[in-house]
Amino acid sequence: SGAMEVRADVRFVENFDSIAPKKGRLAVVVHSAEGLPGERGWSEKLSPYAVAKFGESKRFQSQVLPGGGRNPRWEYHGVFTYEGEETVAFTVMNRVMLSSDDLLGAGTLDLSLVGDNGWTGKVDLTRPKRSILFKSDSLAEEPAGRLNISAYWELDAAPPPRRPPKERTFPSTTLFALKERQCWGHETLVLADKKTGAVTPLNTAMSRNIISGSGYDVHIGRLRLVSVSKGRGAATNEAAEVWKVNAMRFSDFLRRCGREVPFKQECRMSLLRRRAAVKKLCKQILVRMDRDDRNAQVRGRPPSTPVEVPLTPRTFQVTFRGGRVKVTVRNAVGLPAGGYFGGRLNPYAMIKLKGARGDFCTSTLKDAGSDPVWNGEGSLIYNGEQAFLIRVYDYDQYDEDEVVAEGLLPLSEFCTGAFEGMVRLSNPPGAKRNRFGKPMAIMIGLAFEQPQHEELLSETPTSGASPAGQWADASATFYGGA
Repeated sequence: SGAMEVRADVRFVENFDSIAPKKGRLAVVVHSAEGLPGERGWSEKLSPYAVAKFGESKRFQSQVLPGGGRNPRWEYHGVFTYEGEETVAFTVMNRVMLSSDDLLGAGTLDLSLVGDNGWTGKVDLTRPKRSILFKSDSLAEEPAGRLNISAYWELDAAPPPRRPPKERTFPSTTLFALKERQCWGHETLVLADKKTGAVTPLNTAMSRNIISGSGYDVHIGRLRLVSVSKGRGAATNEAAEVWKVNAMRFSDFLRRCGREVPFKQECRMSLLRRRAAVKKLCKQILVRMDRDDRNAQVRGRPPSTPVEVPLTPRTFQVTFRGGRVKVTVRNAVGLPAGGYFGGRLNPYAMIKLKGARGDFCTSTLKDAGSDPVWNGEGSLIYNGEQAFLIRVYDYDQYDEDEVVAEGLLPLSEFCTGAFEGMVRLSNPPGAKRNRFGKPMAIMIGLAFEQPQHEELLSETPTSGASPAGQWADASATFYGGA
């Protein structure tokens, strides 16, 4: 008789693993161009290359195709780090050896066209219209062919915020009420593992993945029964009577009566109903938490979310020390000619953390010339170094390999945990120089993985429930109304 409530301490802990992947990089494939202008017969074939610019400073350049003509095919794959940009600007140039390169056409791709499944299509190119006197009119544009492009997003798992997870506890929360002749705890009869016999605690069974996708894990602790009044205005000291039944003996009783199967089916249904009640309650609490945060922001109070530590170059060195960095070496442009007689290079690239022992080398490309494409991948261990050292060598079968270009990527460029772009190269002391003075650069990508420290691997207690909330063995009890 009487009325009872099932109460518990409900704890919400922010789950960083549930953060949705974000658009980390934009991959762009420059397939080919068609109908480029500027070719004057078979004797003056175009030597085109494509340049893509993303934002203010990010760009990549395809290889030059000597004699590629008006319809060149590059099939060049480039990647940009995405930071909210809205367009990609494309430029097609013609390599001219003894003077500055000529503009063949330019166009823009609106990233709103690139959906979750990517985009493939043509980008119209234009260039300033030339008058009879070969002067360009900056206000007039003329068609200059089309560029065949594919673009798609590369999603990254969102890095965990650099702060403790948000946590909030609601003590002595009423999960649901028990009326006369209702049972509580009998659900444990269906929570035993068939192989090991271990019984899942009832508080864990009710809270596991109960609000998936909300960004929080729910932990139910100190599960208990509390006597309450039957209704509003009733006496607060009203007595409640319950029967306490041994689970093992009751299971034996059901088997003897032949009612074990239907009773276990009722146990499963009861567990589903009570999970639904707890799920509804948790959603209401989440709405309340969100409302409290908004009210605190309006009134100028400190938010409940812990303050995130900014990632400076110094904190980056500490946070990622001992972690692995994935290195991608894509291609180089503008390298000097190989050999004493202007032959073609046999280039390979070496990248290492300045001051560290290990390095990563790409494969050697035979007779690749001044614009090699490697698309090589490797990894290094980061131990707080200040810069990456990048060198391009010309392989020599019979002598020592020669450094033809080198460059540095400072910490300020990759202290966000990733880098994707162009690194300027220069001639090392005593090396042969680029005969035509063209700028040299190499396209690389870096992605850092945060190390898993021991203190981060320790499991957070899931419930801290009292023995009354943990049904640990087959002799556990459940309660039923009189």
